[in-house]
Amino acid sequence: MIFVEHAVPGETVEATVLQDKKRFIRARTTRLLEPAPDAIKAFCPVFGTCGGCDWQHVPYPKQLGWKADFIRSALFKNARYEHFEAIRVLPSTRIRDYRNRIKLKARLTPKQTLEFGYFAKSSHNPVFIESCPIADPQINTFLATLKNFRFRKAASWQGDMEIQALPTQRLIHFMPELPREALSELRRVFPDDAFEATNPVPFEVDQGIRYATQTAQFQQVNLEGNHQLRQWIYDKVIAIEAKTVLDLFCGSGNLSLQLVSPITRVWGMELAGKAVETAAFNLKANGLSNATYKNGPVRELKAIFSDLPKAIDCIITDPPRQGMDDSLEEILRLRPKHILSVSCDPNTFARDLKLILEQGYEVKELFGIDFFPHTYHVETVAHISRLGPA
Repeated sequence: MIFVEHAVPGETVEATVLQDKKRFIRARTTRLLEPAPDAIKAFCPVFGTCGGCDWQHVPYPKQLGWKADFIRSALFKNARYEHFEAIRVLPSTRIRDYRNRIKLKARLTPKQTLEFGYFAKSSHNPVFIESCPIADPQINTFLATLKNFRFRKAASWQGDMEIQALPTQRLIHFMPELPREALSELRRVFPDDAFEATNPVPFEVDQGIRYATQTAQFQQVNLEGNHQLRQWIYDKVIAIEAKTVLDLFCGSGNLSLQLVSPITRVWGMELAGKAVETAAFNLKANGLSNATYKNGPVRELKAIFSDLPKAIDCIITDPPRQGMDDSLEEILRLRPKHILSVSCDPNTFARDLKLILEQGYEVKELFGIDFFPHTYHVETVAHISRLGPA
């Protein structure tokens, strides 16, 4: 079997072999010789060079089909689990300008301007841009002004520039911090934006719940997709009549704030301290009291939450790309009746699912949500329920 990076089915390409093993060969496309029969024109001028998007030349319905195949393949390869029903992938409501946050590589030039862009495919070489067509229009408006801005004082700097579109402003963060004089100039040019904000700022209102965010804090980049996910979580918790909910890898309470009520108690655990600060802020801003969010590793959750019951009705888990790792053992000790699993990597999801199924659980529902059109990334969402008596 041959795996060719940056190539899609139907294309004829010239490729360089990177790895030659007994069972497979890994190669990388160096030149496109003939496009796929149903290929479409990419809408970004740097597509094919930029390392961001993979599939702008692939019709969107076909992208969704490939993502469903990706989930199915990962389930069988890593869990030997065959999902006999068709796997649906909920489409993104927007396939352009859907990202509310981007991170760019940037540098100050000898001409006292700021260059910015992404890494090239499989490289650390920069691809400089003027705009990003999958980014929110507010972000591109900022980039258009920044592209033509000349700083008064020459300075040397390079690093990352993160821009997030909020309802009434933009949140901008430089890593490492931009020289003080340059940062002061940008604050004068963009007085309504928040540069290196030190406190939570309003992010959105969804279903009556106000959400805030902070500089350099993780937040889902596709708002509409996130709303679909939140609604599914809410509907499931109501349907299973869960009164105790443990939200693991909870971030700032993205998936569980909406669940807090006088009859539903929520505990949230997260390693990123800044996100937990925002979760506590969100609780207070919404007048919610029947919840606790704390900072720490999942394996220590019983020590951190002294009031955690021995059995939990429902666990929500939304881990980073590496999956649940050693936290899974602790999760299964709680013998939750239901697990609502969200994963950004079908392979690690399948690996974790195999262990869960071996402990007496079954998959009740499984599907994908497309948070990232034109890339191979897909969110895998599953309702997993414990077999046997409650």
